[in-house]
Amino acid sequence: MQRDADRNSTTGVPRDASARPAELARRILQLYLAKRVEVLPALIHPEADLEAGFATPHARFDAEQALDAAWVAVSSGAYQPEYEIAESLDDETALVGATIRYEVGEGLLSEREATYLMTFRDGLLWRTRIFDSVDEALAAHRAAAGS
Repeated sequence: MQRDADRNSTTGVPRDASARPAELARRILQLYLAKRVEVLPALIHPEADLEAGFATPHARFDAEQALDAAWVAVSSGAYQPEYEIAESLDDETALVGATIRYEVGEGLLSEREATYLMTFRDGLLWRTRIFDSVDEALAAHRAAAGS
């Protein structure tokens, strides 16, 4: 039986603090791609500090702002990401390769490659940072780890 402490207090959805970061990242990204934004609040830490591919580079959002912006991005269809890999770097962080696409006009897409670092606390997405390359993301991860 799932203890109440292991459930999100708002939605009752079970938390999975034991899942590897890549598994958690894939779950969140699959829900976003499936336009299941209403499920995402249960997977985001209340003290989240998030960058998002659908926003201006380096703009940061708290959980509520990120969810509001995600809903708009999903609803408009202008943001069309493709997530290519998700790999756990340690017990808290996943590296995600992505192609970020925006519809800039009818049938016209703007596209760029990006690498996300998604950091989890207590099985919930706590922080995302977006980089232009895998090398930049790995360097930032090493710097944050103090190595």
